[in-house]
Amino acid sequence: MSYTNRDSLPKPVTDWIQINAGCNSFANSLLGSMERYGQLSDRQIAAVERNLESAPSAASTKPLARIVDTMLHAKQKLKYPKLRIDRDSRYMVLSVAGDRSKYTNSVMITDGGPFGDNEYYGRITPSGEFHSGRNCDEAILKILTELNEDPAAVISDSGHANGQCACCGRELTNPESVELGIGPVCATRWGVA
Repeated sequence: MSYTNRDSLPKPVTDWIQINAGCNSFANSLLGSMERYGQLSDRQIAAVERNLESAPSAASTKPLARIVDTMLHAKQKLKYPKLRIDRDSRYMVLSVAGDRSKYTNSVMITDGGPFGDNEYYGRITPSGEFHSGRNCDEAILKILTELNEDPAAVISDSGHANGQCACCGRELTNPESVELGIGPVCATRWGVA
């Protein structure tokens, strides 16, 4: 097995490791190997390149700043804002990384499962730049793009799809809330009224 020195690794490989460290266990192990041994094996590099090929490119996505603005607006009124999107047979949960996080005020996107057992789709930086995770695909990117273009419509559609408020997760029972797809209190808190 041959090894490549850290200084001569391909830039896309080192960029992927740096971007995904902290939110991807594989990237964390590679970063540890680079720091400990100063090199990676050809097999490790090939695995990163496979991840790069299968994941949508962050550079190819438009900035998603409106999603971040919506989430941070809610964070002013809620301690832990979460947005639950159920659209096109896909379910995802968006949450804001806390002040202790390496990615403070970034929007983290998962399937909503418990930490460590969830599917990580990616994160959106405070400036709106999307960094895709291993489990991200074109369907997730499409939903995020639609959410960025019209948050109120996607939140409403999600509420209609499953009968629950996308913001708080409660069942929609009030006729007006059912029609809107979101409760009036959440609509105000999230700025989508």
